[in-house]
Amino acid sequence: MVKSRWWLLLSLAWVGVGVASVFPLVMLSMAFDAPGSEKDMWLIAAVGSMAFFPVSCLLGAVLPWLFRRWRFALMLFGVPVLNVVLSALLLWLMFQLGIMH
Repeated sequence: MVKSRWWLLLSLAWVGVGVASVFPLVMLSMAFDAPGSEKDMWLIAAVGSMAFFPVSCLLGAVLPWLFRRWRFALMLFGVPVLNVVLSALLLWLMFQLGIMH
């Protein structure tokens, strides 16, 4: 029972974060305001990874319940964290390569 309570709280937290992160998505289109930016694959990858965050929050809330009998189910709560880490790594790489100033 204790496990289910913590799982429920984590799931509700991910749903809340996912819903809250939908609203800033409308600003991502501004990344393509500059001429020629729609051809920049690094920018498309960065915007795509940021746009996938609400979906990853939903996956992080639902997948552990679907696979709750499996040993790795608890790790599925980390899907949104993995998305944030990969997005941050991509942005860091873009800054290091001088693609983004």
